[in-house]
Amino acid sequence: MRSSESLLLVDGEPQPLAQLPVGRHARIVEIRGGRQLTRRLLALGLRVGVELDLLHRRGRGVVVG
Repeated sequence: MRSSESLLLVDGEPQPLAQLPVGRHARIVEIRGGRQLTRRLLALGLRVGVELDLLHRRGRGVVVG
């Protein structure tokens, strides 16, 4: 796993957001990365404990809800 990813809990198993399949529900359990990544995710409302669904992949990014 790269050092600048958020780690999600999927079916009890930690998994990077980049590897989460579309349509999957998960909860953020850890954010691994520098201060800039953490601030960007917090600004989007993505913090430890938040549950989300991966809705769509857009290029190198993802759309979550």
